[in-house]
Amino acid sequence: MQARNHAFPSWVAFTRALEMSFGPSPYECPRSDLFKLTQSGSVHEYYVKFTVLANRVQGITSEALLDCFVGGLRQDIRRDVLVQDPKTLMRCVSLAKLFEEKYAAQRVDPNRRHCRPHRRLPFSFRTNAHGFPLFIDTPLRSRAKMTLWRWVLVVKGD
Repeated sequence: MQARNHAFPSWVAFTRALEMSFGPSPYECPRSDLFKLTQSGSVHEYYVKFTVLANRVQGITSEALLDCFVGGLRQDIRRDVLVQDPKTLMRCVSLAKLFEEKYAAQRVDPNRRHCRPHRRLPFSFRTNAHGFPLFIDTPLRSRAKMTLWRWVLVVKGD
């Protein structure tokens, strides 16, 4: 550490002294950590970890960073992102977040039962095998059916 009355001779010397005091350990390898990084949480969490490591690595092209980011995504998200062929990291992150939302909406709660409830619903809320609601026959509906059948019989009878 520099004494208080000895100024740093240059900006480079000052930044090196800061890095030695407060920077990462010289035994860490951010490049290998970046290449091994995979998504374990949300896309946002993965992107934050990725950018922290990517900012500490020098000499990697933007295409290599893009490939590295896509390679670390969850398999279902990676597949959909690759189909879109993003050209920038920001586009890739946006697509990954979009597909993450899509899969989160499709995901079913594991604690939820997959069977019908045991109690019967009121008749007005029941559905047939095709998912259409069952209707109660009213006198008006019955009269309309009879009129329709008469019309069909008359037309077919001609």
